[in-house]
Amino acid sequence: MASGGEAPESWYLALLGFAEHFRTSSPPKIRLCVHCLQAVFQFKPPQRVEARTHLQLGSVLYHHTKNSELARNHLEKAWLVSQQVSFFCPLFLFTAMGDRFKKTSWRLMVTCQITSGVDIFGRCI
Repeated sequence: MASGGEAPESWYLALLGFAEHFRTSSPPKIRLCVHCLQAVFQFKPPQRVEARTHLQLGSVLYHHTKNSELARNHLEKAWLVSQQVSFFCPLFLFTAMGDRFKKTSWRLMVTCQITSGVDIFGRCI
């Protein structure tokens, strides 16, 4: 929870900055990056921030760990949360997912969700 004069999402930007710093460190400190991203959820963020954070967590877990099931769970949460936000079109989530995960066994899931995202995007315009 932001205090006094802080912008409502300054905590998010700080945690995101730390996560990126840890991810791009040499060598990468993926555990610390994941902890920073998970800390975002402690603040009960707006749904658009929650969806984006789940997407980022899923991506980091997929690319830097062997925990594909947890990565998939975060990506599915990103999709579910993004569908609940009326002013937020989730198409970018699965366009990004499609690029990242098209080489894997998740291809069918991603294809279905991109198709659904296109339908939702059409309703957002």
